[in-house]
Amino acid sequence: MRFLLKSVFMVSAVCVISLAVVGFASVTTTYAAESAEQFTCGMHPMIVVDEPGLCPICQMDLTPLKQGSDGTGSGGQIIEIDPVTSQKMGIRTALVERKALIRTVHTVGVVDYAEPGQYAVNCKIDGWLEKLHVNETGQNVEQGQPLLDIYSPELVAAQEELLLAIKNSRKMHDSGFPNATVDAERLLDAARMRLELWDISQQQIHQLEKTGQVQKTLTIHAPVAGVVSKKQVRAGEFIQAGRELLEISDISKVW
Repeated sequence: MRFLLKSVFMVSAVCVISLAVVGFASVTTTYAAESAEQFTCGMHPMIVVDEPGLCPICQMDLTPLKQGSDGTGSGGQIIEIDPVTSQKMGIRTALVERKALIRTVHTVGVVDYAEPGQYAVNCKIDGWLEKLHVNETGQNVEQGQPLLDIYSPELVAAQEELLLAIKNSRKMHDSGFPNATVDAERLLDAARMRLELWDISQQQIHQLEKTGQVQKTLTIHAPVAGVVSKKQVRAGEFIQAGRELLEISDISKVW
């Protein structure tokens, strides 16, 4: 009888000790799980720390990372955010579908003339601007349109030389001396070329040859089409050779 009571007492003691160990292990596991809780920022989910506090980026309160449905921590592939934080972050969800991503952006900028389409108009001789046909910045011009009339003693002399070369060529042509005729033609071509190099148009040269009258002023025409982006002279002003008078810009392409 005593042996039986002793055996029962020993079995009971073992059971009590086992329950105590299991209970301690359960408390330890629960404490470890609670102590392993991590915190994150709703705006910056890459921030994960072991203690509560403020986000080092936006200074918002850190929220606990919740356990996933599979029993694993949400610090891995899944992060759960409470509805209040989700509303503050403005999170919206939608079904995944294939479509073009389009976003309209409103901004400011500066439109400028394309540099390859700009042309400087200058004069190749000294003279006076008698008249400006284009007298405003921003005015549209067409190629070949009159820009300005210039008076220059050199231009007057060049016209007289052309008329003399024409008379001389006619005389030499009737003289019967082939060599003299060739020389007269070369002199005539040189007189024409001199005016062309000063940007005098072929039409004005032909008109001079036709009428035989020297013009006080000759006209400079627009070499290209566009708008006047710069105007640096006034009517009646004396100009020197090489000075930039106007700038014409092509606006078919802009920067």
